[in-house]
Amino acid sequence: MVVSLLDELSSLLGNSFLTDQDDSWIWSLGNSIVFNVKDTRNLIDDSMLPDSSTPTRWCRFIPKKVNILIWRILRNRVPTRWNFSRKGVDINSLFCPNFSIIPETTNHLFWVCPLATALWMNIFKWVDPMYPTCNIIQDLYGWLDHYTSSSLHKLIMEAIVGVTIWTLWNFRNESIFGAQALLHSTLFDQVVYYSFLWFSNRHRKATKSMNNWIQNPLIVSIL
Repeated sequence: MVVSLLDELSSLLGNSFLTDQDDSWIWSLGNSIVFNVKDTRNLIDDSMLPDSSTPTRWCRFIPKKVNILIWRILRNRVPTRWNFSRKGVDINSLFCPNFSIIPETTNHLFWVCPLATALWMNIFKWVDPMYPTCNIIQDLYGWLDHYTSSSLHKLIMEAIVGVTIWTLWNFRNESIFGAQALLHSTLFDQVVYYSFLWFSNRHRKATKSMNNWIQNPLIVSIL
């Protein structure tokens, strides 16, 4: 038994030789023969993740959970009733929980639903730029990419858009699963509160007060 094991090890090591070089991982699938995490990640992404023409976005003024939600929305990967139905899930209704006359698609929920439209109109009245003429939620981010203002104001605007989307999603979930229905009138106040809270906590040089933020968040004082 010992002899056969030694013979097997000898056959495995027959083409091997020892050198004075340091031990290292050898990577034959990337751009370098030296193993590195970046090439591993790129290989996994290329072979397993679906292709998308929509670039990944990240705003540092909002939490990770909101950025991930936006990433899923822009790829239509949120569990709306319509998307559940497309996957073969049997559900009681396809209609929007807020206005039950239209199927709950991603674009309806976050952009064209009367509740969403009313909230977006209040948001753009608050921050003062012209209301964008968009047909789908993805177009809103195209509008943001061409938003003509300072880089800081552009980031603040993107954060506010993200908070608005997150607020609409939370309201939808509470309407379906919550013990008590939320009031429509509270949505705008939630956007104002959370956008200020997250911005002030994530921008150390921001000196804007809540009262100033309520008036116009794009007029920001930075030390």
